[in-house]
Amino acid sequence: DEALTAAMELADEISLSKAASVLYLIADSVDYRVVIDSINAYEQRSKVSSLPALACSDIYMKEHRYAEQLLALARAQKIQPSQDILCMMSDIAMNAFGDAGLSLDYLHQSLAMDSTDVKTQWNLADCYLDMGRYEEAIRYATRAIELSPTTFFPYFIRAIAYRESHRYREAVRDL
Repeated sequence: DEALTAAMELADEISLSKAASVLYLIADSVDYRVVIDSINAYEQRSKVSSLPALACSDIYMKEHRYAEQLLALARAQKIQPSQDILCMMSDIAMNAFGDAGLSLDYLHQSLAMDSTDVKTQWNLADCYLDMGRYEEAIRYATRAIELSPTTFFPYFIRAIAYRESHRYREAVRDL
């Protein structure tokens, strides 16, 4: 509680973003609810930084509170749009909730921000692979490979999609 009090006192002396960072760093040593309440109070006062919402997101992840983590990331995305945030939202939608449709929606939003982002391309390929939509998986994995030929993961995704499509020679060529 002393660390929390000190962090809150610092809030008047430093930026809200730095105060949120301090609260996040001490989160392991105090009650998460108190830290989240404090960060949310800073977030209400600071509408220009996504850091408070991202800090809450990380804490929610530690507690396996994925719905709240997704909401915190959505707040961060609204304040400062970012492909990284959209990819995190996609991961939560798919891995915590098994919602491939929502995951794809986030990834396509990310792709609209920058169609040359390799991570978004391979995440789309991976999502389509999980859905059994192998031609789309191949298409996005191929695009990721074109953008970054030395990145292994898109080759792996494409090889699996080829294998599942009974295109064994192409699968072996990717491995």
